[in-house]
Amino acid sequence: MRPFFVYMLRCRDGSYYVGHTDELEKRVAEHDAGTFPGYTCERRPVELVWFAEMVTREDALERELQLKRWTRRKKEALIAGDWDRVKALARGKDRVAQRSRPPFDYGPVNRGGVSATGPTLRANGEERNSATRMATLGANGEERKPLTWPATLGANIRKKDDREPPDA
Repeated sequence: MRPFFVYMLRCRDGSYYVGHTDELEKRVAEHDAGTFPGYTCERRPVELVWFAEMVTREDALERELQLKRWTRRKKEALIAGDWDRVKALARGKDRVAQRSRPPFDYGPVNRGGVSATGPTLRANGEERNSATRMATLGANGEERKPLTWPATLGANIRKKDDREPPDA
């Protein structure tokens, strides 16, 4: 099975770009050549400053999304390999969040469906329903509760077959 990579580039303006791919050297060359329009195209040249190998594309995408939420200082600590600093810059329950968190939880879930780190809170402080968590395995291998949709989702959508015949 072919490995996947999550990677971080430093752009000409000093900003960081995080992505994932199954062909790291080719993808970095494409970023540097400006093959695709986007963030890095206007900020060339780019430099590969960090990467990690993952088993599946889903693992690489999950790690990419995690790193995109990190602060610049935390990304720089990762690049430097300073794990003590990465840990210190993590926002735990005893730290005040510097900005609001998204209304979903990527945290570990124990088998009872309750977050191992306590209740999940939305940005407005309300407790979040644990039944709508992401349906994957966490980086530590713990099972996450499957995503469930409200029964009302799509209830107002009519299929073609459900339409009433036109009046004659």
